[in-house]
Amino acid sequence: MVLSLMSVTVFAVTSVNFTIDEPVAGSPLPSEATVGNIPGAEANVTYVTSASLSYPVPAAGSYIADFLFKDITCPADALYECDGLCWCIKNADGSYSRVAGEERFNSETTYYAQFRIHARGDGVVLADSLISNLDNITVNGNLHPVDGAHVNETKTQATFYVEQPLKVPETALKSLEGSITFPVIGNKPSFSVNVPQGANYTAKINEIYTETEYNVGPEDTFAEGIEYCFSIRFKANEGYKLPQSTSDIRNTGIVIKDEKGNVLTHMNTTYVPDTEELQLNVFLNAAKPEPIVLTSFDGIITAPVGGSKPVYKVKVPNNANYTAVITEFRDFYYEETIGPKDTFTAGEKYLFFVKFTANEGYKVPENVRNAEFLLEDENGNRIEGSPYYDSSDDTFNIEAKITAGEAPITEPENERPRPGHHHDSDDKETVIPAPVIKPETVIKPSMNPSTGANI
Repeated sequence: MVLSLMSVTVFAVTSVNFTIDEPVAGSPLPSEATVGNIPGAEANVTYVTSASLSYPVPAAGSYIADFLFKDITCPADALYECDGLCWCIKNADGSYSRVAGEERFNSETTYYAQFRIHARGDGVVLADSLISNLDNITVNGNLHPVDGAHVNETKTQATFYVEQPLKVPETALKSLEGSITFPVIGNKPSFSVNVPQGANYTAKINEIYTETEYNVGPEDTFAEGIEYCFSIRFKANEGYKLPQSTSDIRNTGIVIKDEKGNVLTHMNTTYVPDTEELQLNVFLNAAKPEPIVLTSFDGIITAPVGGSKPVYKVKVPNNANYTAVITEFRDFYYEETIGPKDTFTAGEKYLFFVKFTANEGYKVPENVRNAEFLLEDENGNRIEGSPYYDSSDDTFNIEAKITAGEAPITEPENERPRPGHHHDSDDKETVIPAPVIKPETVIKPSMNPSTGANI
């Protein structure tokens, strides 16, 4: 709330020093000096033309003594101050009588708040417009009809009477609960606090800061290894009141939880009278991000064949966020394990177990119904199996069965066609004639018969 004074112009200012120019010879003398809308303004005098103040409003049933001479709040830069808060009733002749402190406020009675406004500073006085125009006083955030005023001779102090409706009788809140979003590394903060449905109060995170007093803004992100203080404030709805004293706070059930329902430790619970809020602090270190739950698993195995040894390697897609391995082969009746040096028998059924392990930042689902899997052999044949979750190592597993195939037939070395030979349709060996290579023709040089020299 800002004090406003009117100057020669129409702009509102905090204070104005007025000076009256000397009259010019021959000009008529004004009947009264006028500066702006302040008649009779004197030189070097500052006028208070409006005021703003706030004070605690009592509720029916409260002791009057608890609201006598309470602090009255004014703007910090105001050229006035307020005090002397008392409570009165208006008599039939228009006068006021103070009520005794040992009485309680009665909802059937009309009460008037009595207070004084003092001009503050040399040369500051209360303007006639403030005293006569009683709508220029703002009380508790609203322009209040002021019932009357009495001013001293120097106009530096005036007593005002304001009709003050009582608050609705307040019910003390015996329990408070709020849930916040737990900080996660790399995430932005949430300043909202959820309260139970139907609660007679609201809550918010007033601020988040670190031990270096760095205030976390809405666009900042939480970092690893830093402790954050969450300053949480509760505000009572109309008709309800928060605990104020240490004993009342101690006897109030206050619970702070995270979004998962985990109870968080809180401390430094205090009542803030200026805002009528209850404040408490929760200290937290940001957690690592929740792992992403995988929903599908693919793997390709090497199918067993007669005479081959077990292959435990499982091929997974290149971009998979998991690894896989066959942990064991067993005979179909669970009687013995097929070891790495054992061999399979063609036509026999075998059981094998595939284990899928999530990479860092991921996890397998505990409920296997929330995931799909595709298991194939190297030839693209699909293999059916039963999935299950192993809590001992947090893995997704498949129990499957497969029949060992026949070993591939390898043609004997002596039956393989030799180079330059092939078998005809009667399976008789046919010899392919070797290509005929003509002898190289040699051209001899001619000789001179008489000399014997080459020509």
